[in-house]
Amino acid sequence: AREGTIFTPEILKTIRKLTNDLRKVHGVNSASITSLASKKLSTVVSTSDSLESVPLMWPDIPKTPEGIEQLRDRVIQNSLVYGNYVAKDLASALITVDFYDQMVDSEMIFGQINDLVAKYAGPEVKVYMVGQPILVGWVGYYLPETALIALLTLGLLAALLFLLNRSYRGTFLPLV
Repeated sequence: AREGTIFTPEILKTIRKLTNDLRKVHGVNSASITSLASKKLSTVVSTSDSLESVPLMWPDIPKTPEGIEQLRDRVIQNSLVYGNYVAKDLASALITVDFYDQMVDSEMIFGQINDLVAKYAGPEVKVYMVGQPILVGWVGYYLPETALIALLTLGLLAALLFLLNRSYRGTFLPLV
């Protein structure tokens, strides 16, 4: 959340939509997606005759302020969620995704997840992405600029060495 906590209807809807849209990314193991909106994160509710494991925010987002407050309380009471999938200041939430190793195409994954970031980031929500496919994607994205900087640096160094030594041998031997 840019301001306040994630426990607003708009941000909870964004978490839910982003969680669902991550299933469409190439190579994602959809059974491994874990977020506040997934079935995996649950809390234990006790009744007079049983203990029941209830998903925190699945299948529906709480619609009333009381429901959102109850979700917030359940998150805070759950030590597996609070501090791990929801930040201690309640301003951010984590969505984890695993990929099938043989299907990882970092360039494609980077593009698809970058599109999701652009789709869901807005005036109320900041979206960040991390991980191996994202890192490889950023390296590929900035590779032309990095190569240009390296070539310009090498050319500038060669020119300075030539001006200093006034010979081709005195220029190329230090570069090698």
